[in-house]
Parts: sequence; C-alpha cells; structure tokens
Amino acid sequence: MSTKQKNMERRTAAHKVMRASVIKRDGDDAARGIEGYAALFYDGTPETEYELWSGVRERIMPGAFDEALRLPDDVRGLINHDVNRLLGRTGSGTMRLQADKVGLHYDIDVPDTGDGRDIVELVERGDMSGSSFCFICTDERWYKVEDGEETIEIREILGCRLYDVGPVTFPAYDGTTAGTRDGDGDFSEARESHKRYRQGEGRRERKRRQMDMDVRVAEIQTEV
Repeated sequence: MSTKQKNMERRTAAHKVMRASVIKRDGDDAARGIEGYAALFYDGTPETEYELWSGVRERIMPGAFDEALRLPDDVRGLINHDVNRLLGRTGSGTMRLQADKVGLHYDIDVPDTGDGRDIVELVERGDMSGSSFCFICTDERWYKVEDGEETIEIREILGCRLYDVGPVTFPAYDGTTAGTRDGDGDFSEARESHKRYRQGEGRRERKRRQMDMDVRVAEIQTEV
C-alpha cells in the first residue's frame, strides 16, 4: 500500500445532518442528479464533531476545503467510496463542489448507467440518505478542552486534499469501522498526528496554524 493510501481518511455522518436528494435538470426527467453535503463544518453542536476514539474528537473547520477547491483537486463522485461505481467527476464537469457556511456541498449529474439509475431510485425512496468524503489532512490543530470532569482532546481539520465524495449506505459515523483508505478503521494518520502532538512536537507550527485560523475566522465573520 502506498504512503498516500495509508494517509487517506474517510468521514461519514448520520441521516439527520447529511442528506442526498434527487434534482431535475431544466425540467428534464431523464437528466437527473443527486446533491448533498459530504461534510459539515463545526458550528458548536455535537452533530458537527466526530469522536475518533475515546477522549478524542474531530472538527472540520470553515476553510478546510479552500485549497482543494482552489487548485482544484480532481474529485470523483463515488457510491460507497467504490472506484468501480463512478457517478461523476469534477475534472469532466459532471460533478460540482462548493463550500458554503454549512459545509462541503456536492452536485452530481447522474449518468445513464446501471449505478446511475440505481442511485436515483435509492435516493428517491429514502434508502440511501447519507454522504461521505475521502481526504488527506494537510493542516490541523490539536488542543485540550474540559468537558465536565473529563478532559477531551480536539483535532481541528484546517486543510485537506480531496479524493472522492458521494452517497453511502451506512451514513452513521462509527469510529470503529470508518477510517483509513484500506478500511482497517484505525485512523492511522490521525493517530500519528495525535502521537506527535502528545510528544510535544511542532509547537511553533501549531502556533502559526492557530494564528492563520484566527485570520480565517475573522474573514468569515466579516463576510457574514
């Protein structure tokens, strides 16, 4: 397995915060698509943070996808992260990504294929209602907070590269099964980052990232 694959991580979210819905193009029933949020930005609510493992929570911060969208990354739209079940691609213009105040939104022109017809049917019936994304973290921040009598460590995702987004069958986030690209569920890259954090490495880098984050937050507040 390549280093890139080992560093890849997946995140999914529950039905109440991630939705996919069928949309029609210019009134044409035959030209339909799906859309949804592949990721939500942390807004202070429990639904927008994820428990990586006991005592460690992850938050996707506003601006986390800016670099990936600016380059832009050539992102695939996949069913259940399966490379054999392709629905669209940003590089060909059949999928569009946009980061708004809520999170990372995707919009896919569904192809007239078996998987395309199946996914429209499943979404319309409500059988498939969650979304997910696959990424490599490029910028993060770790710190501790007090939650009652418990000390929680927080991982903030400040930047990442995107590889795929799309609908998933099991949207409920589960830290024991959703993890690295090879599906071993151990969040290897996150754990390595956590290890470096606990060892006290990169203090200047974390301080720099925090300053950058403060600037980003200020810019977002100004826009609002």
